[in-house]
Amino acid sequence: MKDLVQQFLEELQIRNYSQRTILDYGYHLNLWQEFMSRKRIRDVSRVNDSTIADFQRWLFYLPTRHGAVRGVLNQNTVLAA
Repeated sequence: MKDLVQQFLEELQIRNYSQRTILDYGYHLNLWQEFMSRKRIRDVSRVNDSTIADFQRWLFYLPTRHGAVRGVLNQNTVLAA
């Protein structure tokens, strides 16, 4: 999965996305990778609606970088990545 994320971030760079956008996508996708690792899901074909709901629940309880609770807007931003 790390290879897929790296390829995606490189594609954003090629398409001239801003460095901030690339960093944000990288941060959000790393959260997804951490969740997948904790759930021991290695095959993305196993991801379903229930997995996404579990991820959103996990995000809600995971504090932000600044220790704050994640609001709906923050969760949606991460989910959009």
